[in-house]
Amino acid sequence: MDRMVRASVAVLSLAVSVLVVLATEPRPTMLLDGNEEASLRKEVRGKGRIYFKSQAKLYVVHPDGSGLKVVRDFGTEGRSPRYYSVSWDGEWIAISLQVQSKDKKLQELWVIRHDGSQARKVFELQGGGYPKDMFPAWSPDDKWLIFTQGKELSVVNVETEVVRSLMKITKGEMREVTWSRNWKLLFNAGKNTLPHTLQLDENCNPVGEPLRIGGYIGCRKKLSPDGKKILIIKEQRDWTHRVWLRDPVPGAELGLLPIEWGIDGLVLKTRSQDDCCWSPDGKYIAYLHTPVKEKLKAAGIEFTGPKVLCVCRREGGPQIWVTDGTPKPSWPIWGAEPKDRGSE
Repeated sequence: MDRMVRASVAVLSLAVSVLVVLATEPRPTMLLDGNEEASLRKEVRGKGRIYFKSQAKLYVVHPDGSGLKVVRDFGTEGRSPRYYSVSWDGEWIAISLQVQSKDKKLQELWVIRHDGSQARKVFELQGGGYPKDMFPAWSPDDKWLIFTQGKELSVVNVETEVVRSLMKITKGEMREVTWSRNWKLLFNAGKNTLPHTLQLDENCNPVGEPLRIGGYIGCRKKLSPDGKKILIIKEQRDWTHRVWLRDPVPGAELGLLPIEWGIDGLVLKTRSQDDCCWSPDGKYIAYLHTPVKEKLKAAGIEFTGPKVLCVCRREGGPQIWVTDGTPKPSWPIWGAEPKDRGSE
């Protein structure tokens, strides 16, 4: 009899422990995972880390939905994160910060470790703020940072912190910069922020003139790691979004990758142009998704957040939720798994 009581107590203790873990450790919504989604979640395990911002905090999460945590809370330092880029080796993050001050508009470009430590300022932009945001991008050898500042595209040596101008435009602003492994640069410029490509050498000197691609006004555009495709999120007339894959040359044929089908019939509907990014190997895409809450409620799932972070293969197919909507994700960037875990 005593043995049965002890066994019952042990089982009850184990059940309570499991409930405590589930209650104290937020997990991504896996209730929507079918066999294909579960396979994809297992497939992306160990494929680097996805960083995103929410209010004044920078977060990181693994693409399979595990390990969600705060990298750094910039709000305690009187700053809020704007845009950022992860070095190719996954060790460092370049991030532009808006200084929270009523007296002056100021943006700073910082470099921090992937764990939020060893922060240092490499550049300061007076009068910073929309539309004069700094969009940084790492060179393939992680020695240089390209960044925008209004009508100018600049480059800074990370070690010496020497800044020089790369090119200037007369109309509009420089926006969103991505760099491929073959030193090809994609940036948006001009009044309608049209995409341009520019080939650079290893000293960050232009090789030839910028090539304007045209079309896709006001869309999110990201160059693939191999420099062969452009990822574009385009808003549709019915407020859904679609992802387009395009060759980075004028007149190239378009390949459509729809993501608005959602999981199990959930439809992406939002009036904002959502962000997307490539995985470091160019095989996967991370993006933000706004589920239809009524459909979730009908499925017995409580959802409080406005958006979730999702991952799918570059050719489409099944997709998985990486976050549950809390915290609200914005501007996802996918980096490689760092070899040096630092203070982790």
